[in-house]
Amino acid sequence: DDAVTADKLANTAVTAGSYTVADITVDAQGRITSAANGTIPASAGVITATASGAIANGDPCIIKSDGSVAAVARSVTATSPMTAGTQLEINDGSITRCAICYDKKAERHVLVYYDNIETFKGRIQVYDAATNTYGSHVALASQGIQPYAIALSYDEEAERVLIVYTNTSNSSRTECIVAQVHPGDNSVTMGSRTTLENLGDGVTETPAVVYHPILKKHVVGVTQNSTDQSKVRVVKVDPTNNSVSLGTAVVIESSYYWSGSSMSYDPVSENILLTYYRTSGGNTFVAKVGTIDGMSISFGTEQTISESTIQRQAQVYDPVTDKHLIVWNNSSSSVLKAVVATVSGTSVSLGSIHTWQSSYNGNNVEVVYEPVIKKIIAFSVDDNNTTPRAWQGTISGTTFSVGSFVETNSSTAATVRNNGLSYDIATGKVVAVYDESNDLHVNLLTTVSSDTKNLTVDNYIGIADAAYANGATATIQIAGSVDDAQSGLTAGKRYYVHHDGSLHVTPDEIEVSAGIAASATKLIIKG
Repeated sequence: DDAVTADKLANTAVTAGSYTVADITVDAQGRITSAANGTIPASAGVITATASGAIANGDPCIIKSDGSVAAVARSVTATSPMTAGTQLEINDGSITRCAICYDKKAERHVLVYYDNIETFKGRIQVYDAATNTYGSHVALASQGIQPYAIALSYDEEAERVLIVYTNTSNSSRTECIVAQVHPGDNSVTMGSRTTLENLGDGVTETPAVVYHPILKKHVVGVTQNSTDQSKVRVVKVDPTNNSVSLGTAVVIESSYYWSGSSMSYDPVSENILLTYYRTSGGNTFVAKVGTIDGMSISFGTEQTISESTIQRQAQVYDPVTDKHLIVWNNSSSSVLKAVVATVSGTSVSLGSIHTWQSSYNGNNVEVVYEPVIKKIIAFSVDDNNTTPRAWQGTISGTTFSVGSFVETNSSTAATVRNNGLSYDIATGKVVAVYDESNDLHVNLLTTVSSDTKNLTVDNYIGIADAAYANGATATIQIAGSVDDAQSGLTAGKRYYVHHDGSLHVTPDEIEVSAGIAASATKLIIKG
């Protein structure tokens, strides 16, 4: 019998058990003759390489093709003011409202609009900013829709666009449908429509919708002025058949409807900020924070400010200040107003309502964050409803301010209204869409004249362990190490590397994970 069984093995001096980072000795016959707990060597979790350029302690670093390392860096020359291209007519009809949403996977924009020539139907078209071309329009479920009741949200996990609208051919029920973009021919296919709410016949104001990138779900809010009800619910998209599953509706307002509503995701609290204008009971701007739990959502204590009129509003999160900007047109005084909101957990605080542009009577205003120049782009129409204008703006404290404007059309005789705004990651341009004399137009806004960057989705390697001069041998902490040279981090949050070398809780144009914060100063590096 050649089998080696336990009774044939002689005992050794090694103590039976488990060891951490085991330090062992093995003899020529392969027997373990000693074992002890070890320690992680100082060189583990790091690499050394030649520094290409100066590197500061705590800098995120890349590895270059020659094997050297460099600090993540970006050099941007902004175009000030922005410049507009030549507007492109997409649809010659009778357009009353257009919403736009960027499909990150397809690198296309989905446009949904109300066309009152073709029996008041909703239309969908796909626009490619890189080639300034578009596909053929298709009907939105072949039904009539409420002109102002359109909202869109991109689903990063499903790689689909969720469209929310009011179907006037179905007792004014608020419905949603999932759209899949096909970039090869700029076409779109859709799933079946699903009823979100049945609040009764009557005018349905613009719904609000936002995507939660951590939980991979959407939050949709709708209202109805005939029943004075406003509800919010969670929606999950299934890309296998372009369908949705619905959470339980939560009543936000049981006695008042809202006129103007918007939502934005707060990446620090991982909650949703909902804001709207309560039309009765004091004419009040309302803000409250929603927390998703499974397919349900609950809201914290509301904060309110008195405001005379809000027609329609828009909302955006600013990662530079970790604040939310809400803007709207006050139709009673023909000015553009704003308020800045700060979310903390399930609470929200509001700054003062302030005017940031006078003599503007456009029926809506849109905003989008531009990540290269790190500014907010705002878009509206002048007091004569003839000239669409765009601004670059920033938040300072609780005030939103803008520079000079750029006009996106050359005509002053046409009636311009119903504008939308989106950022195109592939080209780095802002896409402005609007109807001019009832024809749908799009124009590209250029914010940057040059942009040099070295970060890609593959070359991030880790964090510098110290400061190094050009040509020095640099030690870079890689995945599994803990860097202690950061500041202002929130423990437990994932941080992403931005092209300029800064760390944020939201990704930049590309998604590169730096690691998880262990404390305000320490980051567990992820590969």
